[in-house]
Amino acid sequence: MHSCKYLPTKLKESRYDLLIVLSVVFLGVLTITLRGFIPYDETRYIAVAWEMWRDKSFFIPHINGEIYADKPPLLFWLIHIGWYITGVNEWWPRSIPFIFSLFNLYLSRYIALQLWPDIRELKYTVPLVLIAMPIWLLYSTPMMFDMLQVCFVLVALTGLLQFHKRKYYGVLLFGIAGGMGFLLKGPVIFIYILPVAFTLPFWDRKYTYGYG
Repeated sequence: MHSCKYLPTKLKESRYDLLIVLSVVFLGVLTITLRGFIPYDETRYIAVAWEMWRDKSFFIPHINGEIYADKPPLLFWLIHIGWYITGVNEWWPRSIPFIFSLFNLYLSRYIALQLWPDIRELKYTVPLVLIAMPIWLLYSTPMMFDMLQVCFVLVALTGLLQFHKRKYYGVLLFGIAGGMGFLLKGPVIFIYILPVAFTLPFWDRKYTYGYG
């Protein structure tokens, strides 16, 4: 694997990154162009965001005049920030998952290179494998919470990696990501990040990072 000649290891990094960005942008534009909001999840979420905007209720989500307690408000806040800048439209709310999916590709690559620094081919294979996965494509397209949740989980894991390398700002990064995930979808984020945090003392630095 270290010497696999079929991987594009000699491709300039800037051109490769541009290819990744264009692939995600193409997917986003294609989706926004060819389909509308999917019932019932997307239509419900955009209705919540619109009623908050219409009634100038930025902090408390509601739908049909009642408080919407199923989900925390972070996604709706992001929609409102974009609407404040670009005006009310359909394309901004539907662009949010794509933006976060792009972040996720690079966060996944960063974590992989931290865990296996000797396998430089991961710089190229990790984003390509993720983009090629049907489940990744499926959850990159709807205006839902999944890609945002993945992003905060990856940021939290990045913080744990930094803390494990004695870079103590990783604790702050972990806390911020956990808090943002909580604002996005409630305490479910802790199911993903706390087991990793609790097993942190058992990680073997020699096999995890390639040095003793």
